[in-house]
Amino acid sequence: MGENDRFLSYLPHSGFNNQRIALENALVLSRMLNRTLLLPPARLGNKPLPYMDFEKLSHFVSLSGKERARRCASIPTSAPVPLECFDYTLVSWYSLMNLSSLQSEQSIFERWDLSAAWLERIGVTQDDIYTLAGSRLYHYRFVDSKSELSGDQKYTESVNIADLAQVPSRLIQIGTLFGSSRLRLRQPGNLALRGDIRRRMTLSNVLLHRIAADIGDAMGGVYLAAHVRVGDGVFSERQHHNARRIWWKLLSQALEFDNERISALENRLSNASWHCTGSIPVISPDPPALKVPRPALSPMPSSFRPRYSCRGSTEGLFDPRLAVPLFVSTDAPDPANHALIRPLMSTFPCTFFLSDFTSELAPLDPIQNPYDGAFLKPFLLPLIEAIIAGKARYVVGTDGSTFSAYVQDVLWRAYHDWEIVQRG
Repeated sequence: MGENDRFLSYLPHSGFNNQRIALENALVLSRMLNRTLLLPPARLGNKPLPYMDFEKLSHFVSLSGKERARRCASIPTSAPVPLECFDYTLVSWYSLMNLSSLQSEQSIFERWDLSAAWLERIGVTQDDIYTLAGSRLYHYRFVDSKSELSGDQKYTESVNIADLAQVPSRLIQIGTLFGSSRLRLRQPGNLALRGDIRRRMTLSNVLLHRIAADIGDAMGGVYLAAHVRVGDGVFSERQHHNARRIWWKLLSQALEFDNERISALENRLSNASWHCTGSIPVISPDPPALKVPRPALSPMPSSFRPRYSCRGSTEGLFDPRLAVPLFVSTDAPDPANHALIRPLMSTFPCTFFLSDFTSELAPLDPIQNPYDGAFLKPFLLPLIEAIIAGKARYVVGTDGSTFSAYVQDVLWRAYHDWEIVQRG
């Protein structure tokens, strides 16, 4: 890096998909600003860094790097490993996605050390930094049109990207870039740029794809998928509502049952925990998806032959199409015995979970992260679930989940060679 290079940096936080959204925004913004993106690694694990104020987040991000890697990697195999070494691991985004295709078009530099000392080592002092810290998660919104500078209900301030491009500082440091609507773009060239980058944000790791394909084959090659999020916050509060909507969407959209048939089938369910009121759930049209119509699905096969035994009997079904295998990705503990999953299993007797495919997942067992020595299998399982769901004949997600939106809008579309859905 030369002394005249100019950079853009941001602070990563939250779970994998929120980090991915921030990365997408950073790639678009750094290209528009003609700055080198200082790219932090992806943090995988069950204990993500939550969003917090700029100073705290900057502090915790700087502590999650090399010092921990050396400590965890240096522990002898005969010694007990501290729990903190299992909490998370850091991997290069290049190992998950094909970002190499972008390097001929924009400058990206991986930054594994997120400390202020590292910036000084590349010649960036505090006087060289222009900071947009923000006082809350949705503080700054970035726009490419002066007409969008007016107030916004979600964001506190709007920043004109053209004005930001005039900042002379060597580094523009932004707090958070998470948010599907963080960049409010209206100019056709910028919208096309974001669409091009978004299309390249698919999970493309060869090993993960091979394992997902093996699992798809084990289900017979033709299967449906559902992402059922129930675990925390608003998803826990709305879990019954969301589970019923997922069930209805699988029948109405994936299998094209009419409402009368679905209602009749719902009335036959003895284990539905969503306390059906008899009313049909309102499933509104999706305008962004309708803007990019996809081809009609091919006819459903007359029979299904999963390699593994189904959990229930496929004899005497309400409709023979209900024998189609269903792959369920969920954060529910012990999903096969979870009250919200049981109606899916009753309706689709060939319901499968990732835990059913131990032999297909075995290639992940010996893989360690050279960065910190962590065994990568538990960190990669959610990504494999996303790929499996993306390759399904049809996939239904949880309303409000950015991960579901990523699978439905990007992965499912891209893996079937259709135009992706763009939001924001």
